[in-house]
Amino acid sequence: MVKRRWLGLGVALAASTLLWATRSPAADRIVLQYGFMSGSVAVEDLETLADTGEASLELKAYLLLANQKPETLRQVLTQEVGVNGKLLEGLLTTSPGETLLDQIGDVLYSPDNEDNSQALRSAIVDSASSDNQITLLEVLQNYPSNEIYVNGDRVGELAATLDNAIAQLPDWLVQILIR
Repeated sequence: MVKRRWLGLGVALAASTLLWATRSPAADRIVLQYGFMSGSVAVEDLETLADTGEASLELKAYLLLANQKPETLRQVLTQEVGVNGKLLEGLLTTSPGETLLDQIGDVLYSPDNEDNSQALRSAIVDSASSDNQITLLEVLQNYPSNEIYVNGDRVGELAATLDNAIAQLPDWLVQILIR
């Protein structure tokens, strides 16, 4: 069950980035690149959706193209996963943690595509530090970049990567890490 909740966060990350993810502290737009095409959505639109359930016309259009309902994206953005923030911080500084961050950074990255692992670690740790809870919206809000790019071609791989990483952890560690 605990692994399933962590997997849920991974699937949430993959699904919401596919559905035009959300923000860093200074980010104004999320840019999804898929093949030769790219599009963006205002971060404010995603925050409004998460807070009120109301989708802007632009966001509704993207959700329609993705064949998704606004409520589904809202749930993905606000799904809470309890974690041990201190332990998570330590695990993300290990070699396997760095590898995992590199793999996530292939899907979610800054415009200059540099220091993605450090940015992701910072965003994840900052999200968990105050309340030992992580939501995708918090992680993306804490991502230190003006824009966040999402590689739509590789989103599907992300859930499998997170699932494999969790599956390789001993059950006792998963029990401590994920509440």
